[in-house]
Amino acid sequence: MQKLKQCVRILEIGEREIDAALNSAWDNLEDACLYQAALGIKADYVISRNQHDFFLSTIKTIDTEEFFIHLKETAGMTYSEIDQSAPTDHTEHSSYA
Repeated sequence: MQKLKQCVRILEIGEREIDAALNSAWDNLEDACLYQAALGIKADYVISRNQHDFFLSTIKTIDTEEFFIHLKETAGMTYSEIDQSAPTDHTEHSSYA
């Protein structure tokens, strides 16, 4: 997990994101909050098993399979390598939500 954390950002959802989500056209509050948080950090991607839930998103939505392909291509990490091992020297980071 340490290797993964170096390549992604962990989001916090606060009052600003909740207010923006409540005032949005999104039907699902959880998805709307995630989207607002992603906007706040200028995320490159939203990762979701239900991509169709993010049809209003202006941020590219990818599923978990696409995410792991992207990690392999950009950070040289495979799913089996994402564990509690030591940090890597990967310097290129994408923002995900």
